[in-house]
Amino acid sequence: MSSDNTVKDLRIIEKAPVYRVDWQQVMGEGIEGFTWSETVDRDDVAEELGVDDELLRAAGVPKELAAINGYVDLFEWEDEISEQGYYGDLQVQMDGCEGPMMNFVYSLEKEVSLDDVTKISANVCMVCFSEDAQDAGLPEYGFALTGGGMDMSWDIAGAYVDLGFLPPTTVVSRLPEFAGDTLTERKARIIEAMRQDYRVRARWIEQGIRDLNILEAKLKSDG
Repeated sequence: MSSDNTVKDLRIIEKAPVYRVDWQQVMGEGIEGFTWSETVDRDDVAEELGVDDELLRAAGVPKELAAINGYVDLFEWEDEISEQGYYGDLQVQMDGCEGPMMNFVYSLEKEVSLDDVTKISANVCMVCFSEDAQDAGLPEYGFALTGGGMDMSWDIAGAYVDLGFLPPTTVVSRLPEFAGDTLTERKARIIEAMRQDYRVRARWIEQGIRDLNILEAKLKSDG
């Protein structure tokens, strides 16, 4: 499971700034703020609607859905859902979807789409900042943690991997070991992705040292 073939589809982020964000301030006067999205399970949506998950499954609703600012929109499957006998509200407010909790956003070098949202795991949400917020110094796209209270390095590194990037070891440099942990396929992929990021950055450092040695030798010979 540790072969680097498992991460050849991931690309490196040369610079991966992390921004400190006061979410209340971003939503304050003069700033339009941000849109946040997180993944929810279809069965949780069914529970909010008061129907059986089988009804939504039979209507073709996918297992994972994007909750935008805490709401799931089912209008794409309106006809199929009505054929299953449900005629109620198709915009569902999801209890427990409260958006970013920790005051950091991890910037991304890519546009966020709904497909990206449904790739990421729990404890992470995607964030898209308004033009006003960008003018105030925040990135256009990123992700944030929806929970805290312990070392969240696995969640941070996993979010980068889910979105197609090597986890930048300038941002997350180690992974904690929790009691009862085992090496799952996902954990092995995250570990190898971080290992590969270290390899690439080590080559960059070695090249930087070589360049400095060449410059030093040239300055000595010119003197």
